[in-house]
Amino acid sequence: MLHDAWLTWPAAFGMALPPHPGILILDSVPAETLARVLVAFLGDVLSERLANGIFWWHRHDGWRQPIAGAKWESYQPPSDVAQE
Repeated sequence: MLHDAWLTWPAAFGMALPPHPGILILDSVPAETLARVLVAFLGDVLSERLANGIFWWHRHDGWRQPIAGAKWESYQPPSDVAQE
């Protein structure tokens, strides 16, 4: 809800806001697992790609991102990330 509000409400009021830095949703697992997952994810994704984005890490399915119809699909970093 917060993500959608950030993207839609400013336009409704004739405002422009800077992009939000990104939202990460994480399943509840031991801290060591979360640290490993976050370090790997943030190492693979450039901050520009996180801006205005929302990503969910599911302990069984890995990283996911929203698609139309309130569904989530697997997220794979673009192949050019490693080269940048």
